[in-house]
Amino acid sequence: MERVIRKKKLSEYIIDEVRNMLRDKTLNEGDKLPDQLTFSKQLGVSRSSLREALQKLEMMGVVKQNPKLGTVIINGNPDRWVNTIETPLYLDPKTTRELLEARKIIETAAAEVLIEHITKKEINELDTIVKKMEKAYESADVDALSNYDLDFHILLAKSTNNRYLINMYLSMYNQLGEFIEEAFEYNPNIKKQTIEWHKKLVEELKKEDKSNFPKMVAGHLSSTEHDFYEYNLGKRKE
Repeated sequence: MERVIRKKKLSEYIIDEVRNMLRDKTLNEGDKLPDQLTFSKQLGVSRSSLREALQKLEMMGVVKQNPKLGTVIINGNPDRWVNTIETPLYLDPKTTRELLEARKIIETAAAEVLIEHITKKEINELDTIVKKMEKAYESADVDALSNYDLDFHILLAKSTNNRYLINMYLSMYNQLGEFIEEAFEYNPNIKKQTIEWHKKLVEELKKEDKSNFPKMVAGHLSSTEHDFYEYNLGKRKE
């Protein structure tokens, strides 16, 4: 079988750089990072790549971001960091099956809760994310499209206003982000379909009666699973 070499994202190189800075004591636990504009210039990267890296570091428990206080390092020991799965998820059926199973359980349960708590402001934010997904699709920016897709589902989790559900979902953040990105790369036909599903979900949330929303979430995730299994079945027949 042909060995697939996983291409590192720029955000991962940024994470590596932060790791190195902690190891050589350029940075220490408790330090506040420079503002994003200054830090991105210092690292020679775009603000969007830095923002993505900081989001990942926050989900890994390395930094804490606060709009007023800035970004503070709360775990200065890289040996205690959570390692991501290195194998390309979309080409590893067992790992992906487990991830999709866990995701479906958590997101479907979250959907049952969020219909009682989600605010109009959050629904408008979801609508804005979908519009950004459409623009990313039109400009063929797969990285942006995958990031907005993940942002959409993270906002759904946060809209439950349930810390345990949010933490369970965020525990899958790194792997889920990799899966979405790889899904668009290896199976590009699903990009437009994904946007259509997200549009339907937002329209359902805009209704007074949101009781059908959990079923729609389950339908969206089942469609994602189907596309994944169909893709791998096709690859095995080649």
